[in-house]
Amino acid sequence: MGSLCGKSERSPIRVMVLGTSGCGKSTFLKQMKILYKDGFEEFEYENFKRVIIKNLSSGLRELLKIIDEEDLEHLEMDDAIEFYTKKPISELTDEAVDYINRLWSSDCVKDNFYRMQYQLHFPSLGYYIENLERIVAEDYVPTEMDILRSRQATIGKATIEFIHNKYPWEIIDVGGQAVERLKWPEIMEGSLAVVFFVSLVDFNTYSGEQPDGDLSKMEVSKNIFNDLLNSDSYDKCTILFYNKEDLFEDIIDNDEQYEFFKEKLNYDGERKLEDAENHVHNFITEGHEEKRLYHHVTCALDTDKMSKVWQSINDNVFRERIVGGGLAIL
Repeated sequence: MGSLCGKSERSPIRVMVLGTSGCGKSTFLKQMKILYKDGFEEFEYENFKRVIIKNLSSGLRELLKIIDEEDLEHLEMDDAIEFYTKKPISELTDEAVDYINRLWSSDCVKDNFYRMQYQLHFPSLGYYIENLERIVAEDYVPTEMDILRSRQATIGKATIEFIHNKYPWEIIDVGGQAVERLKWPEIMEGSLAVVFFVSLVDFNTYSGEQPDGDLSKMEVSKNIFNDLLNSDSYDKCTILFYNKEDLFEDIIDNDEQYEFFKEKLNYDGERKLEDAENHVHNFITEGHEEKRLYHHVTCALDTDKMSKVWQSINDNVFRERIVGGGLAIL
């Protein structure tokens, strides 16, 4: 085996995974663990159980706070609403489960969730509630899908190392919140490639980073990506990863959401998924048409698709290094 950029053959190929919060970076690392690290350890399952309970609590609180107050009053469930809007819960007691079932039995709550799930920080709330009986069982062990759908902010960085096609890889996920993005340049040193995540549904989600709240998370992603490519010292193999294709397809099929997409991104093409995805790509990469940028569209929750996409990312990285003359493969 040859050397990688003049380093020892044991030196890992370092790939940075960047993007705003909630775009799917952490899900990507979980998939790498499932595919190339034999899954999760026992202590991780215990941690994910706590995360899933927190996601249920936080997701319900978020949903209840954005439903029209008058609609909530008509539910006559003040006790259940107060239980979930007052403070987060740490365990699913019989009372907590009863309140969830009562709230979810309401068409008002359920319909509002499915209407607004693309804008929610916890879009898997419905999945967890539909699987509540299994989750509250005494012998509950989270499934891989339970874990993939869980959401927990990355503070600092998370790293996974593995061997693939005889090469060692080091994948580093860095937090996407504004304060965490300040750490990107330092952590990026020594990396060969950047996988930049963009959520296809973030045109309809507002970041909260600006005082006026006018920018969507997709617009924030575009600005961050532009700044990254314009950095004087930036010379990485760059791979754009457009995530949440499953939800984006639902948006294209939904008359109300599709009209909002057209308005927000000035889209006047045909009502076809691939055309709409290409429009998002053109929006994100505007001004960088001459740069060699790779991109993939998929759903990070789909392990089979992620396996195929990871192989494509491998090909992208090696092809880029060969073109640049910096990688010898013998």
